[in-house]
Amino acid sequence: MAGGIPTHDEVKAARIAAGLTQQQAADLVGVTLSAWQRWETPPEMSSARRISPAAWRSFRVQTGTVPGRAFDDPR
Repeated sequence: MAGGIPTHDEVKAARIAAGLTQQQAADLVGVTLSAWQRWETPPEMSSARRISPAAWRSFRVQTGTVPGRAFDDPR
């Protein structure tokens, strides 16, 4: 991860490892399906975009891949 922002391959791998579809991942972080798809698009494609640090952290916290608890944890 360059500068803490994952590559498109890392975003896709994290989603697959979490067992989520693109739509489920998008819903989890509150973005559209097309936004999530752009984050998984190779950078040489004109529609490619990098995931924001906030969205990446949200995804990782909610899928349990970083220390902390999920946002919907009632504790």
